[in-house]
Amino acid sequence: MKAGRNGPLPRFPFKINRKGNTVTILAPTEAKPCFRVQYRSKGKRNEKTFQTFLEAEKAAQGILKALCSGSHTPLEFKSTEVDNYRVAKTIADGRGHTIIEALSEWDAAVKNLPEGLSLVQAVELGKRYHISLRDIEIEKAVTQYLDKKKAEVNEKYFRSIKAQMERFSVFFRARQVSSLTKDDLLTFINSLEYSQKTINHHIGGIRQFLNWCITLDHLPKDSRLVEVLIKRRLPVHGEIHILTPDQLNKVLEIPDLEIRARLALSAFAGLRT
Repeated sequence: MKAGRNGPLPRFPFKINRKGNTVTILAPTEAKPCFRVQYRSKGKRNEKTFQTFLEAEKAAQGILKALCSGSHTPLEFKSTEVDNYRVAKTIADGRGHTIIEALSEWDAAVKNLPEGLSLVQAVELGKRYHISLRDIEIEKAVTQYLDKKKAEVNEKYFRSIKAQMERFSVFFRARQVSSLTKDDLLTFINSLEYSQKTINHHIGGIRQFLNWCITLDHLPKDSRLVEVLIKRRLPVHGEIHILTPDQLNKVLEIPDLEIRARLALSAFAGLRT
């Protein structure tokens, strides 16, 4: 049995006294091959075991300090628990985290795991997912997309697409295409202060952009972001009403002959309100 300290071991039982409290360290025996720390708390006798005298002495000092401070439930660790703590602290320190931060992250990750999937398996799947994607910032992707569209559409239509996509790019500045979520898209659409028709034009433009991103592997092939935009399209017209013959006759009674002729031609061609 290792002493765990320099110099000879003290005489056993080794007692530490302070303010009427006593903590005793017992030497290992054949039946109990470990150092035992004994003390009384709340009228009960307690005993903890340790592999070395140094660990036992350190624990005894901590227990005695807690007893003297008035606490009847001092923090106590077994030797294996102390070892586990040291390993956990070394791992957390190596990652630049405290043990609490590391445990909090682990707990949050585990809570979001699909049933039957371990944390390691989830990380491996995530790594494969990101490796398969050609990640790119939204701003850069929009620039490339506009370069492509400029060569495909007329100037007037391109100006419309450019205005839509620049608003989209500014809204998600410094974000990666792969980081976009359904909630992100809905937030952007809800921020647009335009008519329903103009908002629908934006939705259509973004759908085309996202489909382009999928073809270039900036988004996964099974991305469902486009579905959100399809469901979010707004109705542009209300209920359609058809003029009755009496209503049409009243309209045609206006004095302006040119307008009357235009209305008559439109009416016979199927004009509706």
